[in-house]
Formats: sequence, structure tokens, C-alpha cells
Amino acid sequence: GYYDWTDMPYYYFMASQFAMSDRWFSPVPTNTNENRHYTYAATSTGHVYPWSGALSNSTTIWDELEAAGVTWKVYAANPNASVFKQFASLTSKYASHLVPMQQYFDDLNAGTLPQVATLETNGLDEHPSNSIQLGANFVASAINALMCSQYWTDSAFILSYDEFGGLYDHVHPQ
Repeated sequence: GYYDWTDMPYYYFMASQFAMSDRWFSPVPTNTNENRHYTYAATSTGHVYPWSGALSNSTTIWDELEAAGVTWKVYAANPNASVFKQFASLTSKYASHLVPMQQYFDDLNAGTLPQVATLETNGLDEHPSNSIQLGANFVASAINALMCSQYWTDSAFILSYDEFGGLYDHVHPQ
């Protein structure tokens, strides 16, 4: 089955107004955190199942942004559950870059949004066990706030799922 426009009108409206990708595949066919490790560091260091260790030797996108002088933050609905904390080097070097989601809205309003911003839902999503309406509302609040801010004219908002295609995609992986 699938959700149609009556279940998720915001997403269907946005899909009719903005670019979509129909060929976005998971870097590793497994759970959320291992896929987010790829987003952060282009690797899950061989892990394909949830585990409780720390990734300590991986260079991350955040290290690369720091080296290039690019400002950034990770805004998380629940910072304590952020994948950011699974990278030992990040928590020791960049702890101040992991902030609560409310800070995203505050930064938008204050004109202090960094050049790169990542939003983590941490439970406010459309997983089968969750309310799809809460997840859609979370995304809508973040996108709508950006669209109403001074940043909208020169920003790109990329919405992706970390199990790209796993539960919903009609396109088979390559």
C-alpha cells in the first residue's frame, strides 16, 4: 500500500511544486543509523546492524566543512538520540554544533542560520510505528519556516529519507 494525497496533502503539494528524485538509493540496505553514518562520513565502517559503539576514525563532512571555513549546525529534535553522538571525534571537537531543533527556528528568525544546516527528526517521522501526521507536520514546519525567512531566495532544502526507498519506493535498486 501507499499513502495518497488525502493522507499526506503537504508532501503531495510540495512534490507538485518542486524537484523530485526517483532514483535515490540507500548506501547500505539496513537501518537508520548506519545510513546516517554514510551521510556524515561516507561509511558505516562495515556496520550493517544497529550497534552501540562509537565511530572514532572516520573523517566526516563536518570535518571537511570546518577545514573549508564553512559554518554548520546539526539541529535535532532529540539531540541525545542524534547520530552525531556516535562519532567520538564529533562530540569531542564540535559539541556546540549539535543543537535542539528550536534553535533552527531561532536562527532563521535572528538571521544567524549557518551555511549548512542538517535537521534530524529523531522520532518525528513517518516510520510505520509512528504517526505520519506528526512526521509530515515536523517537515512542514521546517520547510515553511525557511520559505518565510530571508534565506529562502538562495537556499536549497533537500529532504531525504535515510532508508532511501526501503518502505515506499517502486524503483528497484541497481
